[in-house]
Amino acid sequence: MNGPGLPAVRLGRVAVALTAMAAASGLGVAWLHPLWAEHLATRCPLLAIFGIPCVTCGGTRAMVALVTGDAIEALAWNPLVALGGLAAIAWLPLALLMLGGLIKPPRMPAILPVAGRGAIVGALALNWAYLLLWFRG
Repeated sequence: MNGPGLPAVRLGRVAVALTAMAAASGLGVAWLHPLWAEHLATRCPLLAIFGIPCVTCGGTRAMVALVTGDAIEALAWNPLVALGGLAAIAWLPLALLMLGGLIKPPRMPAILPVAGRGAIVGALALNWAYLLLWFRG
């Protein structure tokens, strides 16, 4: 069943809190990158074995660039991860307003429509194509 008649559910307080904590954790880990960078020298297994980047290659560098204020550099490393980081930054104040009862959480479709699933697959494919052509890692 796809279309305007899809059942929708409102995000609950727990879902809002969990997504806000995940966003804050990801941003926090990237912000603390100088503390752990020299202790974690792993490479992407796909890049190490086959010489091609995976869809998230450059994601750590993109998040570090984003939290240090260089959005253009973040987009250059991995556009999809950078956009996800920007979404996380935008989500945090909204989540606090939702948890405080100042605004209502959004209604989300119970089942993601075909167009939404196609958009996700398309975004992943475009991001991977970008990385295959211009990855700097």
